[in-house]
Amino acid sequence: ASTKAFTTQLVGLFLLSLALAQVRGHLTDDAEARHLQALRHLPVAVQAVLALEPQVLAWSEEFASKENALFLGRGMHYPVALEGALKLKEISYIHAEAYPAGELQHGPLALVPSQMPVVAIAPNDALLAKLKRNLHEVRARGGELFVFADADTQIESGEGLHVIRMPEHYGMLSPSLHVLPLQLLAYHTAWIKVHCTVEFFAANMTVEAADTDKLRVLLIDAKSFGAVVQAPDVNLGVHRFVPVTDKVIRYGLGAIKGTWQAAIQAIIAPRAAGGRCQR
Repeated sequence: ASTKAFTTQLVGLFLLSLALAQVRGHLTDDAEARHLQALRHLPVAVQAVLALEPQVLAWSEEFASKENALFLGRGMHYPVALEGALKLKEISYIHAEAYPAGELQHGPLALVPSQMPVVAIAPNDALLAKLKRNLHEVRARGGELFVFADADTQIESGEGLHVIRMPEHYGMLSPSLHVLPLQLLAYHTAWIKVHCTVEFFAANMTVEAADTDKLRVLLIDAKSFGAVVQAPDVNLGVHRFVPVTDKVIRYGLGAIKGTWQAAIQAIIAPRAAGGRCQR
């Protein structure tokens, strides 16, 4: 679930757009200088957005117990909403979809039940007034709004409406900033939902044949917690998370039986609804 691929492509396509506009005579020297100056300032703006991580983490605790989520964006922020939904379902296994906010009434709004989390991207641009109407429609359906809003959008937190203020509106480079908290939201939600560690044991640890009794106890404890274990999938050549069952315990022990050493990774993660963890 790469985040750098999307964010760097945004910057690369922005530079390509500037080059094409210049070649076609649609970009003045002054405008080009302003865009390039904004691009040079982008790392500072990114750091300001990353400072919002504690607020995003608080939201992720709400998302971890949800089964569905909807992401909304307008104009050039619709692809950002798509990225947010993709990341959430890709690493937390929560069903998430993204729609252009302008199409909300044409189907998606009917699927918004009470308390369903709806994430909206609200930059202070020409489409802000229309987006605000979409937010009212979601609240009328009982959906719970989580809005990433520019500081001067006048969108205030209230009942069923949670707002995180973005540090500044960044014009054409705004998608490069708005995508960051969405990626952080997916990461922290996945950590709480799947990787919430009660006990991290045998991490890349060398397990010798003489340690099978210790490993058996650890795996049995993992099963009692309703845990998942990171196990190799021989057919796919990758590691994936599977519930700890008697079969998994037998496989884990059999994999190292008679072998001098084997790399075992396991994570115990409680599945209790609303469970919290200390990291």
